[in-house]
Amino acid sequence: MKDVKLGLKSVSKEEAIRSAGEALVAAGCVDHDYVEGMLRRSGIVVQQYPDGVKFGFDPKKHAEYVATTERRFHNPHLSDAVTRVARGPKRKLGRKDRLVSPALQLMSEGRKPSALADVIGAALHFDYQEDKEACEVQETIQSEGLHKAIIKLTEIPEDSELLRLVENKAAGF
Repeated sequence: MKDVKLGLKSVSKEEAIRSAGEALVAAGCVDHDYVEGMLRRSGIVVQQYPDGVKFGFDPKKHAEYVATTERRFHNPHLSDAVTRVARGPKRKLGRKDRLVSPALQLMSEGRKPSALADVIGAALHFDYQEDKEACEVQETIQSEGLHKAIIKLTEIPEDSELLRLVENKAAGF
């Protein structure tokens, strides 16, 4: 992650552009003329990709990341309360967020997202009275039933194999 710079101090717009541009030059992505062009621009552009950006990844590095993360869970000195990790389940159950989006991507690749379906099922059962979204999720399940609530909260298509998988997992909690 050598190209990720964290904790930088506030600088002028020109210094920030020059710093980013020089990093691109050093990485061989652009030449100095490109950086000068960046400096001549007077506008600001902000881009957002609600569906995310798919980056290729090295399977070996990904496996190392997973192993490191799993080791953290076995460390008794690191704790994270479920009520903090699971907070905001309505947002997390959204089609474009961290649970449903990758599950749909795996399905599109012909892979079965069993672990994600487990987590989606668990999120549907997160019932914490101090979390407004958790209460809303529970109210939706109570008023509409599990099947319709899953469709409403996740926007998973009704004819999707993912819906059946999530529904089975959620029913098992």
